Amino acid sequence: MNLFHDIYPQLLDLSPLEGRLIGIAGKARRGKGTAVGAIKAALPRVAEIASAEPIKAYCALVYDLSPDQLEETKDVPDPRYRETPRTLYQALGAVMRKYDGDVWINLSLRRGAYMLAVPQLERPQGGFAASWTMARTDYVVISDVRYLNEAHAIRQAGGYLILVDGPERAKTGQALSASAATHESEVDMDLPEFRRLCDVRLTNDRRDTKAEFERLVAREIEKAKESGALWT
Repeated sequence: MNLFHDIYPQLLDLSPLEGRLIGIAGKARRGKGTAVGAIKAALPRVAEIASAEPIKAYCALVYDLSPDQLEETKDVPDPRYRETPRTLYQALGAVMRKYDGDVWINLSLRRGAYMLAVPQLERPQGGFAASWTMARTDYVVISDVRYLNEAHAIRQAGGYLILVDGPERAKTGQALSASAATHESEVDMDLPEFRRLCDVRLTNDRRDTKAEFERLVAREIEKAKESGALWT
């Protein structure tokens, strides 16, 4: 038995995504993570997939990055490379896209469809003595849609696309570099075509608290369910 050959047909079938896929688009530091958290609170059994996950895993291994550098301090230059971890991620992601512009979104869609179609092992809370269970996934959120072709792919798969807009929310002592802010992964979201593909645009204003923005996201998810854009 070849396990890969057994599951490969299911990896190519994207039909489970229709009505159960949500894409989150937005530039760096606009609140995409907050939106994902609100969606997880509003819907049952939500699985989050980030297209950047394999990029970060590779960079962590090759460049010996710490867990903090993967997220919390990714905009702090690493003295070994004189670049921030974010710059390393952007460079690797762009190189891979040079040969296949859909490489990252296709991987995320295949992962999401498989998770929806096949129950996944759920890690027990009680350690090794606890029983492992098979958990069903009802919705998949791809949390980092950045390119125009990725927005098209979300819509073609029957997904619901949310654009998180607004001013950059700065982190203390971590300025977003000019090169990171103007990287190719940050520009497509300004295109009129990209914005037309989005089902809804949510503004995460500096005047809003995190809780206010979470409530805004939750209201839009409820509207999407009522309209049938998201299945219940």
